[in-house]
Amino acid sequence: MPDTHDLDVLRELATRMAAIAALPVQEEKRQLWRGLNALEPVRPMVMIDQVCWNEMDVNDELTLHCKDAECQGYENVMRRTLYQWDHFRVDMVVEPFVRVPKAVRNTGFGVAREEDVSVTDPTNSVVGHRYINQFETEADLEKLRMPEISHDPIETERRLALAHEVFDGIIEVRAWGVDAAASLWDPISTWMSVEGALWTLADRPEYMHRLVGKMTDGYLGTPAPGWTNCPRPATIRPGRAARTCGRWGWRRCSRPCRRRCSGTLRWTTSRASASTSDWSTTVAATPWTARWPRCG
Repeated sequence: MPDTHDLDVLRELATRMAAIAALPVQEEKRQLWRGLNALEPVRPMVMIDQVCWNEMDVNDELTLHCKDAECQGYENVMRRTLYQWDHFRVDMVVEPFVRVPKAVRNTGFGVAREEDVSVTDPTNSVVGHRYINQFETEADLEKLRMPEISHDPIETERRLALAHEVFDGIIEVRAWGVDAAASLWDPISTWMSVEGALWTLADRPEYMHRLVGKMTDGYLGTPAPGWTNCPRPATIRPGRAARTCGRWGWRRCSRPCRRRCSGTLRWTTSRASASTSDWSTTVAATPWTARWPRCG
């Protein structure tokens, strides 16, 4: 249980958030974003989501006052949201709830970056990297492991209990799942270096196809090379690994991959329409074609 000081800080910020989230403009912006995502835009939409936060705290608006580390996490999110609303809101939407991250663990592909780092500004999370190429031989491809996703329901319940203690009566609390990312070139560039990946792509394209293919199978949760479709949505069950259906979070279907991606295409994080009880246990709940009717 947070101490009185931390409770006061978080509840004051949550009160401000709730008041902003209740403004009619929020629903107007939601409708505009839904139109854009349905490929029926009313007007160009503007979103700022890459912010050099280490340079923004000129008037202590972003200074954290909570003592508890978990409380600082909520404080940091709310202060940044309020700061953006006050100074560069453009078409942002402030939601009427606080997200509580579920205790989800992803093992990833089992490959750690090997790099040298150059730091010019210790307050900046952006640093210089010199990545070491770890994929040069056929044996190196065996470093990749099938990702496994697991959920710790006890830890999730603990996080929710704390959030309800802090925010109930002020703003809604929602358990929040995983925002799935299916990036190929970003992790490859950190495992091989950008230069190494480009040289290999030019000199040994078959090798790169095998590397990308193994990663694609990992994202799809289907190690079998002949996979074409999966009839079940991915679920997270206590103590069990989750597998995904369809493509993770890619909003447009390209024709070369249609064979592998056709059928049950699923959007993995249900933000807009599913209830808390629906998406609290199901990662992929909504058919892709229902969420993105013009995909492809």
